[in-house]
Amino acid sequence: MAVTWEEAPSTVIELAERIIERYHEHLLDARIAFIMRSEAQSANGKLTLGKAKKLSAEMQVHIPFDFVIWLAKDYWEAFLTPKQREALIDHELSHCKWDGFTASMKGHDVEEFSHIIERYGFWWPQSDEFATAVQAALPLVSTRKEGGVGTIDFGRIAKDAAREMQEAGLDVEFNPAGARGV
Repeated sequence: MAVTWEEAPSTVIELAERIIERYHEHLLDARIAFIMRSEAQSANGKLTLGKAKKLSAEMQVHIPFDFVIWLAKDYWEAFLTPKQREALIDHELSHCKWDGFTASMKGHDVEEFSHIIERYGFWWPQSDEFATAVQAALPLVSTRKEGGVGTIDFGRIAKDAAREMQEAGLDVEFNPAGARGV
């Protein structure tokens, strides 16, 4: 089926306005359009649920916006919880930089493979800020069913910690019954 586009519903705009007021005050004067793409984009086995784009000066001759953010309507309506919807909009707004006159785009703070973090932790230079943010977010993580944005395998974490302590010469045992997260 061909991809179709439409204006975002007012609920999306209202949510974005609240997020901008709370977390992205630098964008209060930026002109940001929100549109819905009929389906999520998929590339290399990864889904893209939204994307922020800066409009060039050339495009602004005909389109009166600094940024356009599209969201995948199929996932927005069928799969995302309210918390995930908020996170998606906040994520896309985080790409938008506005200094009052000039629009530009900001890349992600981190691009890394999960298995590399599992093996080596936050190994790269200047990863302290990201590691601190992850630790601060751990109490917020819950199952998707409950409206969170991810899950944590506490059993695996406890098992790995017990193994590392054993390797360090400490006398510990892994107790899977005591390693459950609630």
